[in-house]
Amino acid sequence: MPDMLNIIKYSLWTQFGASIDSVKNAIEMWPDSHWDTDTRFFIMHITV
Repeated sequence: MPDMLNIIKYSLWTQFGASIDSVKNAIEMWPDSHWDTDTRFFIMHITV
């Protein structure tokens, strides 16, 4: 059973890392002109 727990932990950690990388990429790709607007929110559409 400990092997299964390690597999699940590893899987969750790699998925978490991938989601953080996606957020980082989205922030880096966001145009500079959009950062200085009064917009309170934005919608990001992601197609996988």
